[in-house]
Amino acid sequence: MVESLLPLVTITGVTGYLGSQVLNQFLCLEGKGLFRIRATVRDKNNFAKMEPLIKAFGDLYATVEFVNADLKDE
Repeated sequence: MVESLLPLVTITGVTGYLGSQVLNQFLCLEGKGLFRIRATVRDKNNFAKMEPLIKAFGDLYATVEFVNADLKDE
């Protein structure tokens, strides 16, 4: 299936415990080609915050689209 036709799931706050657990569940499903995943973080360039995700998800980390979410921006 063409990737752009897959349903897009957006998961917020993935550097927190709950968000990372939800991301983990969707990554298990994404591996089966069911979803595209967009994950929001406050700063995707903050290595200290992103490193635990990189370590936890390994190769699956690269399949996630990470975007900055500015909580002050409507």
